[in-house]
Amino acid sequence: MDKLLTSKIQLNWLRTFATVGTCLSFTRAAAELHMSQSAVSQQMQLLEHHLGQQLFIRAKRSVQLSDAGKAFLPLVEENLKQLNIGAAKIFPRGKMPR
Repeated sequence: MDKLLTSKIQLNWLRTFATVGTCLSFTRAAAELHMSQSAVSQQMQLLEHHLGQQLFIRAKRSVQLSDAGKAFLPLVEENLKQLNIGAAKIFPRGKMPR
């Protein structure tokens, strides 16, 4: 059986990718995620290395999604949304079992 491409992707990488992809800024994403900019950058480098694709086009003071990043972002956003919806149904906030 072939290894799944996503088998070793960390959930944090996907959350960070979605935030950077939405903000189009490593600095703003870092602030939103309460991380350092270097940690955000490192996570994106690890994700890109794992996927074998550049997700961002980096310039001196800007970042844009590559074609692969543009295609991947809606998939990641939708799956994170579904994960949150499912988790909220299974684990409603404020209801701890005794």
